[in-house]
Amino acid sequence: MKTHSKLRLMIAALALTPAVLWAQSHAPIDTKNYPQRPVRFVVPFAAGGGTDIVARKIGNELSASLGQPVIIENRPGGSSAIGINAVVAAPADGYTLLVTHSSPIIQNPLIFKKLSYDPKKDLTPVVEISRGQQVLLVNASLPIKDLKEFIAYAKSRGADMSFGSWGAGTVSHFAGDYLGKIIGTQMIHVPYQGTAPAMQAVMGNQVGAVFIDPATAKPQVVAGKLRAIAVAGANRSPALPDVPTFKELGMSEMVPFGGWIGILAPAGTPPEIVARISEKTMQVIKREDVFAWLNERGYVPSPAPAAELSTAIQNESTQWKQIFESIGVEKQ
Repeated sequence: MKTHSKLRLMIAALALTPAVLWAQSHAPIDTKNYPQRPVRFVVPFAAGGGTDIVARKIGNELSASLGQPVIIENRPGGSSAIGINAVVAAPADGYTLLVTHSSPIIQNPLIFKKLSYDPKKDLTPVVEISRGQQVLLVNASLPIKDLKEFIAYAKSRGADMSFGSWGAGTVSHFAGDYLGKIIGTQMIHVPYQGTAPAMQAVMGNQVGAVFIDPATAKPQVVAGKLRAIAVAGANRSPALPDVPTFKELGMSEMVPFGGWIGILAPAGTPPEIVARISEKTMQVIKREDVFAWLNERGYVPSPAPAAELSTAIQNESTQWKQIFESIGVEKQ
């Protein structure tokens, strides 16, 4: 009898388990007291990169502000799809958030025919953190001191004019292709595995130019080995404040190549939680010490709430669609 009683209890417990799990997963979210446990920042890039560095800094500062630890989890691979899918699959409760560069959100849907996520349907914009830039560099020994002279030089070289990038399919690659389209000359693209070899190629006159982020380029510009011609992005770079933007020089088409770093959440995340994360993050960014920290590393602080980031994503998606059509980038 005792054995049968125990068996009945076990069966009853097993029968209740799915119901208990369902209840837990569908339990109402306590938005007023959020967060009550650690928050996870998923970064879809390897540790040590720009997005990861910013995520760790903001996460560390937010830990104190939110009263809970912010844990950084790097999930690179699959052109950022692995990390993004992990966020999309997570509960929409504010405890799993995506910290990403704009490229997987803006460019990936325009490049890949089959994408495992839909940024518009699967993710909710939360807050913009910073804006990036790309600076056009040439060897300082060349007779090029400004954009006008660069255009003349590129056209004079004709089919021999080349430019390097820090990888095929990167912003620096598309920036070079698009610049060539704008000025009316096709420059040969030479991809390198990272920014360091790309800069070395320009310093060694293996290629005529390169697009690199200003913070990385600064030491070689200051050393007189490279010359900065113009910055692609909405504003001048704090790393190279004396270098004009393409926009200032009458070439506003190059603004989209700056990109941004921001936070997004799984679709369906309560607006109260989105607003709280957005508000706390913007407070952190606007702090004098954090603002300076970002600027010193070439990340232009651009704290913007969810609505503004959402508008930026829509506008930039349209801009990049036009850019890709212009330079002949087709979906893979």
